[in-house]
Amino acid sequence: MRASLTQVRRDRLAFEEEQRAASIQLTAKTRQLLAEAALEVGRASTGDPAAPSTNYSNWDHDNYHPNDADSDNDWETESNAGDQGAHSEVRAVGQDDPALSATRAQVIICLQGSKNYRRRAPRSRLHRNREMHAAWSSQMTDLVSSFLSWKHRGVESVTSEINGKAGSTFHITSVSISSFCVLQSIHQAPDELANISLIKAGFLGCSPQQPTTAISLECLELYHQIRRRKSSFSVQAMVKVLCALHNRTYFQSFRDQFAIAFDAYLDVLRHVKTLVNQALGRNSLNWRMLNACPPCSYKQDNEDPLDPARLDSMDGNNSLKRVDGSGHADERVFPSDYLITPSEVELFKDDVRLRPGTRIATNAAPMAASDDSACTENWKTANTVSENTVSVFDQTGIFVSACRHGIVQTLVEMRKSGELAKYALATTSKILDVYGSNGVTGYDIGCSYSKTVAASSISSKASASHHRFLVNSFHGHAHNRQCQIQYHPLYQKGLGIEDLETCERIFSASNSVAPVIRHASYFHWLQFIELHFDQWDLDKYSELS
Repeated sequence: MRASLTQVRRDRLAFEEEQRAASIQLTAKTRQLLAEAALEVGRASTGDPAAPSTNYSNWDHDNYHPNDADSDNDWETESNAGDQGAHSEVRAVGQDDPALSATRAQVIICLQGSKNYRRRAPRSRLHRNREMHAAWSSQMTDLVSSFLSWKHRGVESVTSEINGKAGSTFHITSVSISSFCVLQSIHQAPDELANISLIKAGFLGCSPQQPTTAISLECLELYHQIRRRKSSFSVQAMVKVLCALHNRTYFQSFRDQFAIAFDAYLDVLRHVKTLVNQALGRNSLNWRMLNACPPCSYKQDNEDPLDPARLDSMDGNNSLKRVDGSGHADERVFPSDYLITPSEVELFKDDVRLRPGTRIATNAAPMAASDDSACTENWKTANTVSENTVSVFDQTGIFVSACRHGIVQTLVEMRKSGELAKYALATTSKILDVYGSNGVTGYDIGCSYSKTVAASSISSKASASHHRFLVNSFHGHAHNRQCQIQYHPLYQKGLGIEDLETCERIFSASNSVAPVIRHASYFHWLQFIELHFDQWDLDKYSELS
């Protein structure tokens, strides 16, 4: 598909080049008429050093036009004084003699083209994004400070402080929930960044350096809260709603501008959250995992130990895929609180030999039951990932773990593969390091996975922690009788009516994120997954009491 699209684009560019070359072929007669018309409007060389000179015989027609297909914003112009008056004189000459109107129109085109176009050094989208992201990062500290001032004092208090102070005024197109203003006046103090002035007025620009359009902070916060609770509500949908409210025609560039402003706004909120965590002493290692769920983690003094000490579940989901190469011009790395980094996952890639495309294969000896091999083999072959899926997608899904109350603990991205053992082993290692001993983890192939752990590099850690792996209640009923007696929650002491199917409920909600991140950059893919899980955890936390 990608090769065919590339060929279509090449053909289109070649056709446009042929059309442009054919349209600017100048005959000797046409050049003579151009020279005469130029003399009529005073544009030819007359010996006057103040008069601009135009030599049409040496005109570089191949490079004069600024609308090349790949020249996006890469042209600079230098206008000659008096061009507008000269053009009006040419139009007058054409009106005197209708027979020459076509020729005069061509004269106008060439005179308009006599602006000195010179091409800047070519810059790709990657370079432009690098500069934009670097510019946002350099002013983020000031943006956070101004945002906190606006948040706690409001626009009126900030405005009263700047009234009477020296500075200048610039104008932007402002968009808010209830208004659309083409010329919004913004006061700017000396040596103050434009976005700092905008935040003081309750706006955030769509560009880090010279914003011409700004979105109100209330509007950005509205979309932020909508997106947290309705993950499938895209930026495009929000922009279309704003356009409908303000009776404006939707255009793609406004969607791009809104997305840039929303990214910057989320970055500001993350920095604010970091400052709050530092002030409250919540910035220690693994603090979120240890304190996200008080019923699971908090222990009373002299409390009798529970058996098991805590209940977790883990599983993989292949809905949250991302197409390989999407957003390649965005090099940012999202600072996730949930993610187990790929480098940590790769430590376990050689722990268990895997058959390509299978879910989890184990070389360990089968269980005592003679028919257990069938139970294991069915799960080994039922969850394969096709080669086409691996070649098309970079991220083929996620692997998560959660406590019995539904609060997400860890997140692993599955890259160009199915649900391999290394993802489960990295998750298990993290759980053992953070939560300690006497835990139980539910996994839909917990029966075979317990042997995978026994044959892995974390076998001694898991054995010393007395950690057990069970099969989720719903999945367990598909396993044979001997497997259920040993691994089904129904026959385990201390589990009560717990089914360990927490991850299935999580995936039922997180699947709504899939439509808007399939073609996103890696940064946005992870950002919007974490945004969803962060709100999910807050909702589950509020349901604890």
